[in-house]
Amino acid sequence: AELHEQLLATRRLESLGTLAGGVAHDFNNLLGIIRMNAELADTALDDADAPTVRDALGAVRDASDRGRDLVRRILTFGRRTPPVRRPLRLADVVRATHALVRATLPPGATLALRDEAGDDGWIDGDATQLQQLVMNLATNAAHALRGRDGGALRIAVERCAIGPDAPPPVRALAPGPAVRLVVEDTGAGM
Repeated sequence: AELHEQLLATRRLESLGTLAGGVAHDFNNLLGIIRMNAELADTALDDADAPTVRDALGAVRDASDRGRDLVRRILTFGRRTPPVRRPLRLADVVRATHALVRATLPPGATLALRDEAGDDGWIDGDATQLQQLVMNLATNAAHALRGRDGGALRIAVERCAIGPDAPPPVRALAPGPAVRLVVEDTGAGM
């Protein structure tokens, strides 16, 4: 009976992966249409409307690009393919999430992004997964800030060093200079 339940659960997961792949493909097509129309509208603008409307169209293009990346994550999960790792500046990844993070915060809350790593802030990673990580942490912070007057969220990229006195999970990494992502909020704790 237990083996039969495991088989049914595996089949349900496979079906879910197939469904997610189909939805992701259709969603990707819609995002392509949205992005193309935003580009067409941008080229058709006259100079009087340009600054405000161009900013809005840029936001539409950025959101459709993030949607495309989300679709890629869904498809990656469904196919169980590895993430795309490449060298990137962690602060650039954090900066790319600024508008979305800001939108998650309750009114009156402040957001501070700091890059304290500078040119030392390069890592090897998947930008889409890292942006999702930052968004998940920011969403948790936003929930902690709800119902409070104001509050603050601080996201920083900092230089650090990994040494023998580091906590056990970090100690498993190669010793030496490193970069860390710090997310702090003034909301209610767990």
